[in-house]
Amino acid sequence: MTTATEALPGAPTTRTSSLVAQLRLDIVGGLFAPGSKLLIKDLCTRYGASPIPMREALSRLTSSGFVQAEDQRGFKVASASAQDLMEISGARVLVETEALRLSLLQGDVAWEARVVAAHHQLSRLALREAGMPAALSAQWDEAHMAFHDALLSACGSRVLLELAANLRERFTRYRYISAVAASDSGLPPAAARSAHRDIPAEHTAIVEAALARDVARATALLQQHFQQTTELALQASGMERGQRKAA
Repeated sequence: MTTATEALPGAPTTRTSSLVAQLRLDIVGGLFAPGSKLLIKDLCTRYGASPIPMREALSRLTSSGFVQAEDQRGFKVASASAQDLMEISGARVLVETEALRLSLLQGDVAWEARVVAAHHQLSRLALREAGMPAALSAQWDEAHMAFHDALLSACGSRVLLELAANLRERFTRYRYISAVAASDSGLPPAAARSAHRDIPAEHTAIVEAALARDVARATALLQQHFQQTTELALQASGMERGQRKAA
């Protein structure tokens, strides 16, 4: 079965690192449901790997929050809950607004060019797959991550960038979960449920504030952008704020 990560550009050279990247993207993309068992034998068959690097890859993914290890029971995909989503979103606000603040203070002309180019590429893509309103566009999602990467790229902190990338991927998993939940329940897709929201305009406003080096406005817009996305993910997936776990 084809996975979401075949022909992965820039993939790590070691087998274990490659498996980590493949599994992470396939979990984010919804190939494995939250809470589902990750049987090493089955995974080895799917990815053409041997048990030792596969087990090591799963162990690495436990530290980044995508996989959970169970005593004497192996591994499973990390569960999903409203609480987890809000904690990830809250941490993302803290990390990315600080990284954006530093980028605005330190960014040069090359940084501005990266932001403008990433925003232009994102603006040319549709959020949803053509003819499939409930399906997220993988191409848009990749460009969206690149856009946020560009905004933060002049912050000067490798640790902040790594934290931001991890939280962004973990949050993206919830967007896929919410799209599937809305489709399975017969609810209109998130795009229709949020018709009042103009996501491209939000991105444009963030870019304009960033290029103007308006720290207060840019960070406030970014925080609002994340909070609106979080609310939509909660609504579309049917998770409530007090809910602990999703099926």
